Amino acid sequence: EEIERLINQPEVAGRVAAILAEPVQGEGGMIVPPKEFFPLLRKLCDAHGIVLVDDEVQAGMGRTGKLWAIEHWNTIPDILVSGKAVGGGLPFGGVTGKPAVMDLPAPGSLGGTFGGNPVVCAAALESIDVIQKALPKTKKLEGLIRKRLDEIFEGHDRVGEVRGIGAMWALEFVKDRRTKEPDVELARAVQLAGLKNGLILLTAGFYNNCIRLLPPINIPLPFMAKALDLLEDSLELALAGKAS
Repeated sequence: EEIERLINQPEVAGRVAAILAEPVQGEGGMIVPPKEFFPLLRKLCDAHGIVLVDDEVQAGMGRTGKLWAIEHWNTIPDILVSGKAVGGGLPFGGVTGKPAVMDLPAPGSLGGTFGGNPVVCAAALESIDVIQKALPKTKKLEGLIRKRLDEIFEGHDRVGEVRGIGAMWALEFVKDRRTKEPDVELARAVQLAGLKNGLILLTAGFYNNCIRLLPPINIPLPFMAKALDLLEDSLELALAGKAS
């Protein structure tokens, strides 16, 4: 409703070319939208002639248990943007779309000096093969992560929320669960304590008060279990003031 209100504002009505959305917000703190969101967004874009662009750079390539995260919402975008994981460590960026959109530019009007690099494309093909073979393992990985993070949530009232899907998760730290006041200092302390424990942790979220988990989808389950134990230990070190 808010998006529809915005695109119907007099100053932009009829002038919105595209809506760009992540299926799961990564830097935003692993925000998973409700099941109705993308079908309604697709319907809204169709009604107003707006191109729906799906940003799969972080959430795509098996990260959520589907090859492309937007598959969870049974929605087909007009353009899909990919990168990072597709290249298997080499610099890769891809733009894929429906013919009605991709065939509009004249031949030769889009491109660049390094487009279609043969080494990167070969690596991407191999990476896609590896990820597709690992996809069935994601369900067990998700179950392990969900169970342990829920246990951490139940045992520590400074964890305001646990959220995620597949192998894409976040712990949000707060000063008080009732007020949801962000605790940026605690997130930073957990990150520092993680280094002492051999964990490299990244923060995320609007206030940078979340620790995000993005393990490889083919990580051995015992390795993941150990990492989650170390994460909880890092949280306890941070709460005890022993992060550094």
